[in-house]
Order: sequence, then structure tokens, then C-alpha cells
Amino acid sequence: MMEDQEERDSGEPKDTEASVGSKTLELVEREEETLPEELPKWAGVDHSKLYIWVADAGNDRIQKFDGNGKFLFQFGKKAGTRAPYREGEFKGPFGVAVDKEDNIWVADTGCHRIQKFDSEGDFILAVGSEGWGQEKFYWPEAIIAEPMGTILVADTANHSLKRYDNDGDFLLGFGYPGDFDGFCKYPAGVALDQEGNIYVADRDNQRIQVFDSNGKFLSQWTGTGGVSTLFMTKDQHIWTGGVLRNLKGEVVARLPGNPGGHGATVTESGDVFIAQLSGIVQKFVKQ
Repeated sequence: MMEDQEERDSGEPKDTEASVGSKTLELVEREEETLPEELPKWAGVDHSKLYIWVADAGNDRIQKFDGNGKFLFQFGKKAGTRAPYREGEFKGPFGVAVDKEDNIWVADTGCHRIQKFDSEGDFILAVGSEGWGQEKFYWPEAIIAEPMGTILVADTANHSLKRYDNDGDFLLGFGYPGDFDGFCKYPAGVALDQEGNIYVADRDNQRIQVFDSNGKFLSQWTGTGGVSTLFMTKDQHIWTGGVLRNLKGEVVARLPGNPGGHGATVTESGDVFIAQLSGIVQKFVKQ
């Protein structure tokens, strides 16, 4: 789940992303635990103009909702049982991202590739097939659009991260299977800070790893559990599932019920959307 956070006073709708499997969002009107005082407290947010893109893995499609959970639009068809797969088909897509040009990028997990679409869901390009290599994937679960126009993919079962340009050309890869510094075991979430550092949810090693923009290992936060989703807020805090941390890895807040999740985004008003594998998206309202 992800939000393309434009300026609030522009009056334009905002796009957001997630991973889940239902045609109805479960909106959970819950008050979060106390967040840092410096977090913005916007008033009068019109959630009908906040758009949520959902990677509906269980139904092999991408769906669009407004911030109140109203269904707006969907695209995609179920892929066949084996390659070659057709344009616009999906098999259990787990990740979706909206780039700065409003193109939609999908981690087409079961087809072992990424696909790019325009804002109307029309196919533009596909990259990858099953295997190991610069343009190969094995169950990629997470994808984010970087500010410079590039795309970063968590190639989950290849235990690595890969960067591509706007045309789908390979730029960078890092990570190997293992539990040493800089190695990964089923990376499932990725986020960026304002310096360009890369935060990776190293799920099966139960830690968050931090890399610089070129993939050089910097640090790690151990004992985080098997986190499957990350989201960086504008004020440079990071949601690791249902736990909010500062960039030292220290816990500063938790969502009630510890929802975990497999996709997340946060609005500028501080509301949190968490996508669950059970087929719902939960909305936690900041009060």
C-alpha cells in the first residue's frame, strides 16, 4: 500500500497503494496510541479525494478505492498456469506503486515479473521472468517508486533488491541469501528516507536492514519480528507493520491490536491503512 503524497493545498486527489484481497475495505475507526508531537495534525481531510491502490493478490487484480473505502476501479485478469504470461495478467500480485508520472507499477509475484501501466490501467511494459539475474525474479513481493523516477523491487525469494529505470532497464542489484550484514532472507518490504537510504524488511531474519542509495550496508535493527511491510512518513518516521519507529529503530508508537499486515500507507493527516492477507484493508484514524 502506498501514498503519492502531493501538496494538500493543491486540491488534487492523492494516490495511495496497498496489498490485499477484497472489494470492500474494512474501515476501523480506532484511535492510535500517542504519536510524536511534531507529527502534522491536518484538519478537515476529505478522504473521498484520497485514492488507495490495492494489489488484490487473492483475486489477481489491482483495485482502486477512495479513502472512505468506496470501490472506484479495477484492472487485470487471472494469468494462466504457466509461462509465457500475457500483458495485463496477474498471478497473486503482492505490491503496487505509483510513480511521479502517475504510472502504476505492479509486483506480479506469481508471474515472477513487474508490470507497468498508465493511470487508466492500460499496459505499458513488463520486465522479468522466473529465475536469477538482472531481469529475472522469483516471487517479488514489494515495489516502490523512487523520487528520481526509478523503481526499487524486493525480489523476495531471490533474497535481493533490484533497481530499474523508468523504461524497465536494470540499474542496480544487491543482497544475497543469508543472515550476515547486507544479506537477506525473504525481503518483503522496502522504504526510503529523505537522504535516499534504503530500509529493507528482512522478514525471515526478523530484522530491518539499512543500506545507502547504492546498496551499501549501513546498519540493522534486530528483534523486529517477521515484518512484511514498511512505510516512511514525511516527517521521517517509519511504520514497520503496526509499529512506528524513529530512524534509530526505536519504537515511538503502536497501532492497537498489533495488526502487522502485508502493505501499508499513511495519509498526511496521520491516518494509517494496513492491508491484510485475509482480504481486508484496515484504516486507523488519528485523533
